[in-house]
Parts: sequence; C-alpha cells; structure tokens
Amino acid sequence: MGLQVSEREPKTGELTIVQQFVDDGLEGSSLIWDRHRDRLFAHRYGVWRRFTLLLDDNQLELEDEGTISVSGDPPDAVDCGAGESGDVFMDEAGSSLYAVFSPANRLQVLPLDTEGDLRHVQSVEDLWGVERAVISDHGSHVYVTRNIALLVFQRNSDTGRLTKTPHNTRLVYRANALSISSDGRYLFVFENHGRTMRIFGLAGNPSNPRELGTLEAFWDSPFWLRSWQNRCHARARKGTPAVDAFCMDMAFGVEWQDESGSLAATDHVAPWQPDRFNNPVPEFGHTRNLATSPDGRHAYLDTEDEGLVVFQHSGGGADPYVFLGLVSVSSGEVTFGPISSGGRIGMEDVIFDDDRYAVVSSNWQARATPNTEWTDISGTETTRELCAYTPTNLGEYRLVAEIRIDGELGIYSSNTIVKE
Repeated sequence: MGLQVSEREPKTGELTIVQQFVDDGLEGSSLIWDRHRDRLFAHRYGVWRRFTLLLDDNQLELEDEGTISVSGDPPDAVDCGAGESGDVFMDEAGSSLYAVFSPANRLQVLPLDTEGDLRHVQSVEDLWGVERAVISDHGSHVYVTRNIALLVFQRNSDTGRLTKTPHNTRLVYRANALSISSDGRYLFVFENHGRTMRIFGLAGNPSNPRELGTLEAFWDSPFWLRSWQNRCHARARKGTPAVDAFCMDMAFGVEWQDESGSLAATDHVAPWQPDRFNNPVPEFGHTRNLATSPDGRHAYLDTEDEGLVVFQHSGGGADPYVFLGLVSVSSGEVTFGPISSGGRIGMEDVIFDDDRYAVVSSNWQARATPNTEWTDISGTETTRELCAYTPTNLGEYRLVAEIRIDGELGIYSSNTIVKE
C-alpha cells in the first residue's frame, strides 16, 4: 500500500514504476497535481500530505514532505477506515483547493499561498448526501450533487469562497459522476451508476444550468448494481462535447450532438463482450479513481480487482501528436538531445543513440488553458529544422514536428511551456 510514481510511454500508454512510497496511511487518498508549484497533494479524510518534485542526478523524483498543517482552524479530521476519499479539485489559476468530505456532509475550501501551504477559509456544511463536485472551466462556479439534487455555488475568485445560488435541480436518481465539457459549455451528470445520463447547458447563465437532453442505458448488463456497490468516474474529451464514464466492470462514452439536439452513445466496453477491436476486457470490479493522460490518448482506471487498468482513446479528444522526450523547449530555446540553440537546429539527417532522425516540417502551437484546443502559430512553420520561439501572450506553448525516425514517419510534440 502507498504511492507509486511511474514513467509513461506516450504511444502505448505503458507505465514503468520509478519510485514508490510504501505507507498504509496513503491508502484511499485522493491525489491532485499542482502544476503551478510542481507539487502533489494527497488528501484523506481531512489530512493533507504534500510531495515536491525535485531534480536529482538528472532524474525527476518526488520528495515526501509528510503531513502538512492547515492554518485557519479547519474542521477535525475523521478516520473513516480504508474507503476512498472524496473529490479534490483546484481552480485553473491554482489559487484554491476544494475537497469533498462525504462522511461529514461538507465541502472544504482551502486557498494556497505561493509555497503551496494551505489555509482553511470555509466549510460548506449540511450537504447531506454530498457525492461529487466539479469546478467550471473559468472557475466562476462549482457544481455539487447532493443525494438526488444538483446544486450550484458561485465562487469568489479572490478568496475562493463559495456562495450557494437558488438553483436546485431535482434528479431522478443519485448522481455518481460529474464532468464539464472541455469548452466549458456543457455539464454531464451520470445517475444510477451510469444508467441515466443528463446534459445541462452552461453557456449564457452558468448559475442556472439548463437541461438539454437525457440518455438511458444503451447496454444490457448481466447483473444489477445496488446503490452502495460502486462509484463511477467521468472525464471530458478535449475538443468535443463528449465524456467517457467508467463504472463497475464497464466503460462507455456519450457525446452531445448539437445539430440533432440529442445525447448519443459513442462506445461501450465490458467483460461480457470484446471491444470494437475484438480485444477482451477484464473483469476489473469496483472503480476507485481515474486519471487521463495530458494528450488525451489514455485513461488510467484504478480498480479493486485488477489494479490499474489502461484504456486507449480512439477518435475525438485524443492528441494526434506523440510526446518525444528528445525534443524539449523553453522560452527562446530549443533542444534536441544534447544540442541546444536559441535559434534553430538543422535536422535533415541526425543520428542519436543509433537512431536516425529527419525533420520533414515543424511549427509552434498555442492554447489558452489545458482544456482548450491547440492551434498553429502563424509564421512559425519551417522545414528540415527545429526552431526556438519566445511566447509573448499568456497561455501554453509547444513545438510540433513531422519526423522520420529510422525511415518511419510520425508526428511528435515537445514538452509544454507556460507563459504566466
């Protein structure tokens, strides 16, 4: 029991363990990565633990800072055994953390300082039956499911505090998962362990979600799940109003089709049937947690029976570019392997570690936030070389290239740099 740190192979999604923290105290923790401070937070029933990213002997690794104190008179931590902790999420600017604590029926608000220290400023109490919560794309609202109700809170961007709005949508069943589309326009709600799916429109008036459509179960399950048996998880796909959901022993996708004004199924995989590529699906049992890769190619599902189950995304939402670690960038500099330049690196025929590399074309891309689509930057296109670039506007940037590696043509991306 504890925490494992793995390196990911971008093309296949395969993970290689590089670091482990063996500690029963981490069992059932909810994890969240703070990309603004390069820190990992683990939350378990009111107890917070922090890990810092360090560079040691040219290797990235996490340093365990142990349990951290929270200032501001937070509620007492409660030990609820080995079950999973609730949702933990952060606003896009990284100014506040939010933690759902279902056993205590509350939602905790904790702003962070520049060093990643936590300060308690609010506990939204009396949320009887609170299940899941999610923050809007721009951080202006938080949506909470409580028993069979959908609640909306307005968020103060300066303090992180939440104020409940009059909105209260009554659901038919208990909601097990929530997700907001990558463009921030739609809220997906999964009730009754995914058997009832609803979509709400957020554009125009995010304080008053408008129900647009409903989709009932589109599969025949050989068993019936009781309400206490499972917890579903859902993640939005990038660039399309679609969501993938993972429940006990199955995964499925739904998307909003604007032209027809309907919610439609996109895929379904389960142990009682092979996937669309005729691959068998294991009986992975109850789900514990879910993470998706930054490029949208893979989903990593923590399960009760099979440990970590890896799914590969196909179709919309998956980044077509494969991360290539040899190509790295910073503001005004580009690097290929051991070669760095503030201008350009010729890449017509380069041999590195017995592999031959030839750049066909390359250009820079930008996006406003991690949830928005990459767009090409005009004027950065070039051939047979990799060029440096200095961002001037706020946002995220990367270098992409069409490269032949030992004669095989592929499209690849560098690391991502952030202009703040």
